[in-house]
Amino acid sequence: MEILAAVGLIENIVGIVNLSDKLISKSTELCRSSKGALGENIKTKITTKHLLMFSRKPEDYIVTAGKTLQFLCILHCTIVTNY
Repeated sequence: MEILAAVGLIENIVGIVNLSDKLISKSTELCRSSKGALGENIKTKITTKHLLMFSRKPEDYIVTAGKTLQFLCILHCTIVTNY
């Protein structure tokens, strides 16, 4: 039973050391960054902006096409009624 407790304790210590290493590494990267953000966050922000741009484009085209189609229908009806 004492062996399992020792293994568990060692596992917890390794986990704390690993977490501390990651925390210090990211903090140092953040302090040295000229943009005030981690490189991962900047890439995520750029990717998000591109995805939003691509996801909005089809909607814009549909709205534009709908307005154009509506305009053509009104124009056609006007021309037909005038002849």
